[in-house]
This record gives sequence, structure tokens and C-alpha cells, in this order.
Amino acid sequence: MLYYGLARTGITRKKYFYKYIFESIKILEYLYQLISKTLLNCYNEELTYTKFALDESNLDLKITLRELADLQKALNEATIFSITDRDDRISYVNEKFCDLYKYTREELIGKKLKQVFINLIKSSIEAMPTGGNIKHNGNGLGLMVSYKIIQNHKGTINVKSKLNQGTSCIITFNKKTKREAFNL
Repeated sequence: MLYYGLARTGITRKKYFYKYIFESIKILEYLYQLISKTLLNCYNEELTYTKFALDESNLDLKITLRELADLQKALNEATIFSITDRDDRISYVNEKFCDLYKYTREELIGKKLKQVFINLIKSSIEAMPTGGNIKHNGNGLGLMVSYKIIQNHKGTINVKSKLNQGTSCIITFNKKTKREAFNL
């Protein structure tokens, strides 16, 4: 009987132990569900806030881009300008610039030797439209653009002018090594 009592006491203890573990698991499962739901709600709130902030930023960006476009339009209509890079190569000219100086964008942008010769010939023709009578209202832009292009090609332009005799433009380029020629 003693053995039966000890065995019964062991079974009862195991029964209570398993019941305790089962109750603990139920409590832990409830806590896990509660924590998961709370974290998911926090995540959704943060996601909603982030989406709202992105939408607001997107709207601000659209407004800024529209304002920049308006500013560019105003600048193009009201000013005459060009933009050059660090090497003094023209990278942008507006329409007023092209209209005023009678050059196309293609003629002005980049380093193009053909443009130099077009500029010089055009200036020569415009300077003497009636076969010898010099026009005095030139602005020198063609020569300035030509100087920049020649400089970009590591060359020089020397202009020599004699009153009532004419003007000469001498364009000189330094001989390049093979290495320099391929690095252009």
C-alpha cells in the first residue's frame, strides 16, 4: 500500500506539473498574441505615417519642380545667358542667346572646330555686307565663342587688324603626343 501511495503521489505531482505547464503555455500564447498584435499595430501606424510623409514629400517635390520650370521659363524669356563648365566649354544657351547672336545651340554647345570656322566666316560676311563697307555694330560673340573652342582644343587665335586693310585670324594648335590625342 505504501508503494501504491507513493506511486499515486508521483502521478498526482506529474498531473499538476503538466497542468501548470499547460496553463503557463496558454498564458504565454496569450502574451505572444498580444505582443504580436501590438507590434503589428505599431508597424502599421509607422507605415501609414511614412506613406503620408512620402506623399507630402512627393507633393513638395512636384511643387518645387513646377516652380523651377516657371523660373527657367522666366529666365529664358527675360534674360540672355549661357552656362559653361569648369573648362569654359559652353554647356547650355537659352533661345534669346541664340536669337540675338544668330547661332544655333548646336553651333554653341561643346567643343567643335567646325563651329570656329563657321563663326569666323559668318563674322566676316556680316562685317562687310556691301562688299567693303564695314558694319560697326558687331558684338564680338562669334570671336569669344571661337576663342573658347580653340582653348578647349589647346590652341590659340591671334587676330591682327589694320584699319582699311582688313583683319586676319591665325589659329594655331600645338602638336599633340599620341597619348594626349587619345585622351580627348
